[in-house]
Amino acid sequence: MLVWPFRAHIRHDLPDVAMYLEAINRKVKRVAQALVADEERFLRKPIRPVNLRAGGIGFRSPGTMAPARYFEMRVS
Repeated sequence: MLVWPFRAHIRHDLPDVAMYLEAINRKVKRVAQALVADEERFLRKPIRPVNLRAGGIGFRSPGTMAPARYFEMRVS
């Protein structure tokens, strides 16, 4: 949870602002959880070697890839 230095003051004097900040905090927390979950899903995927050159990138695929099909590739 986001720590506000003047949280009690904001809740007392500006309750609408406090509610807004708490809503934003919940949304940020959900986005962070989704990113972590996505990263864990990514880490379970097999790693494949690639051939990276000026003309493009080459890699072996376990199956054929249809034209205009999307796939995800992360470079680390």
